[in-house]
Amino acid sequence: MMRLKSSFTPCTLFMLLAFSFSALAEEPIVLQLKQFLKSTQTLEASFRQWVDDGHGDYEESTGHFYLQKPDLFRWDYLQPYRQEIVSDGEKIWYFDADLEQVTVKPYKAMHGSALLLLLGKGMELDEQFNIQIIDQFSDDARIRLVPKGKGQGVEQILVGMNNGQLSSLALKDPFGQITNIEFNSIQKNGAIEASVFSFTVPDGADLLESE
Repeated sequence: MMRLKSSFTPCTLFMLLAFSFSALAEEPIVLQLKQFLKSTQTLEASFRQWVDDGHGDYEESTGHFYLQKPDLFRWDYLQPYRQEIVSDGEKIWYFDADLEQVTVKPYKAMHGSALLLLLGKGMELDEQFNIQIIDQFSDDARIRLVPKGKGQGVEQILVGMNNGQLSSLALKDPFGQITNIEFNSIQKNGAIEASVFSFTVPDGADLLESE
């Protein structure tokens, strides 16, 4: 299977998710989404991600993610390729097991990033997106988010909600590539071991530092 170089990393997905949560007060399902974010202190889930580049190439992967406010997160890609993205609050570590390569960036590089909203930084972004509920069946719904401004790297985002929980994301970029991610076995506000957000460079791995 050919390995695609997706423009959406797990970190990017979290940034887009966080960047998108503006809401119209009269829409109950959007209020559910805002309440879910506001009340979340920790989050853990399995995920399935599949990428369609719009030209017939397709890639699927699975893994697990963790988040703890205000600044900790971890994405573990387990299949078909092992990758890790870890924020310890000071640095963000990107590990590609196949390449035996680690790239590290300072956490402050996220200054201004919409991920800070998801992590509880209180960013106000209600004017950033046009919001439309496109499907709603009882407690299952999808919300379309279209950026009002340019240069955000995404054409639209579909956010899935089920029974008040985040259930899925679908992100379409300006080149037609669609990244879908489905969340399963979500655990909200459970205890997460501190070691989950700690990263040690594996023996033999190349270390690249980036600003």
